[in-house]
Amino acid sequence: DGESITQALMREVKEETGLVVSPYKLLFVEDLLSNRYRMIKIWFPSSTIGGQLEKTQGAIDEGIVEVRWYGRDELINKVVHPPVLLSES
Repeated sequence: DGESITQALMREVKEETGLVVSPYKLLFVEDLLSNRYRMIKIWFPSSTIGGQLEKTQGAIDEGIVEVRWYGRDELINKVVHPPVLLSES
């Protein structure tokens, strides 16, 4: 409550990766519906402006098993969602 979408994004990234980021544009929106809940996922390309990439307690609590940087060439022939991330520079 009371957070903007970009504030929530910045908080979540910090909690789950240790990084401080600055989002710069909306890239993709996914609206997921079920009979029990509605979830909206929103992707923003972001610049890293601080922090250190690490597996945080927030990541562990969310079930995230690995936190690391991937080069675009490492993602060839991998499932990447949303696919537009592969073409975004």
